[in-house]
Amino acid sequence: MTKHRQSDPATYADLELSSQVDSLIIVDRSVDWVTPMCTQLTFEGLLDEYVGVKNAQIEVDPSLLSANPSDSTTAPAASTDNNTFARVPTVPKKRKHHLSGTNDRVFADIRDLNFASVGGRLSRIAKRLEGDYEARKGLKNVREMKDFVGRLGGLQSEHQALRLHTGLSEILMPITRSEEFSKMLEIQQNIIAGYNLSSQLDAIESLMNQEVPAMLVLRAAVLLHLAQGGIRQKMLENFKKEFLQVYGYHHLSLFVALESLNLLSKSPSNTTFPQIRKPLRLLVDEVDDVNPNDISYVYSGYAPLSVRLVHNNHNHTIQTPAADRDDAAESVAPDTLPRAHAIVGWKGFEETVRAIPGATFDEVQKADHGGASANRTSLFLQLLRVKNFAGLMALLVVAVAATRGGGTTMVFFLGGCTYTEIAALRWMSNQTRGRKYLIGTTDILTGSTLLQQFGLPDPCELKPQ
Repeated sequence: MTKHRQSDPATYADLELSSQVDSLIIVDRSVDWVTPMCTQLTFEGLLDEYVGVKNAQIEVDPSLLSANPSDSTTAPAASTDNNTFARVPTVPKKRKHHLSGTNDRVFADIRDLNFASVGGRLSRIAKRLEGDYEARKGLKNVREMKDFVGRLGGLQSEHQALRLHTGLSEILMPITRSEEFSKMLEIQQNIIAGYNLSSQLDAIESLMNQEVPAMLVLRAAVLLHLAQGGIRQKMLENFKKEFLQVYGYHHLSLFVALESLNLLSKSPSNTTFPQIRKPLRLLVDEVDDVNPNDISYVYSGYAPLSVRLVHNNHNHTIQTPAADRDDAAESVAPDTLPRAHAIVGWKGFEETVRAIPGATFDEVQKADHGGASANRTSLFLQLLRVKNFAGLMALLVVAVAATRGGGTTMVFFLGGCTYTEIAALRWMSNQTRGRKYLIGTTDILTGSTLLQQFGLPDPCELKPQ
């Protein structure tokens, strides 16, 4: 295991200090395989899991995007009479829709919520819009009428967005209420908590025998391997045999790929998840999904390891939200939020960080009062070049610029991140003043798409034979 390193500050002496971004945290995906293997529970995360979000676009039924919800989905068909046409139903071709928190106020409001609270939030938005429309009956003069007409376009746009996201919620609701979803979620939470791990593989195999999609079964098995530190060889071989019998022997190469990455192998896992679970408070027993006071709300009790590392690095003070907050607009005023603590790096929990596999770097860039290089490039690109990330499987880097002019931390996920990790960072940003987060990543993924990159075939092929 590679120990904590700190290089010569002179390495970065010729780099210009940023006046806006004062810290950079780079988290390699292999530092935290556990998080993507869990089912995302935020609205946007569930959309990515079960509907699919690609390049911030989602394919939906055209009726959800139409200004007139009663648009017909029938098409003319020739009849025996050349002068008449019969109307026959057709399957509408799905349309792509760009999910944007900038242009879609409703989506910005609900995208990071735990899905358990989305229905209530949509209901409150609907009541507010209804009240705004009803206000037209009380208009008393031309000026008030003019003001209402000026807001009418925005109200109509928000109303259409509300219908879209209500429709998407109705797609997700039967999934989240299904026995299959509940059982898989229970298995994942038991694994994370370390409850009766020997029986969790039996539960996974039970779902497999019920012909649950192969992707879900694999993610649960990988999660068990990571969280338990390995699966006994005999149990693992029996699992592989049953899996191949249910889903087909063409998946044999998949197990070879997972074994080579030590994500599902007879060798002990190189994870130390059981040892870091308590020191990093990765499991929170009492979490409020509706009015969260911890990042663990995105998984209903599990705090993403990657984001918890960022959280501890900045030594945050978290403010408990006001109870029963009716709308995002009623959030705490920025000037009343506690000020974020100074960046402290890994001080105070060095031993815990050392337990995480891979190299850990803590770099401090000193101000150069002498002559600077004429050809200066960004700190981020220079770090990539100096550290030569290619080939490093587990790397956690913190670069802190010695300047007080910043207040923004760039968090870069090398190897991809999930929408829940983004949601957790957004939540952290809203809990304090004086600290914002700029998120960069090589990919946005789910546990399913991550495993696909390791050699899985297309998801449509992962069906029981």
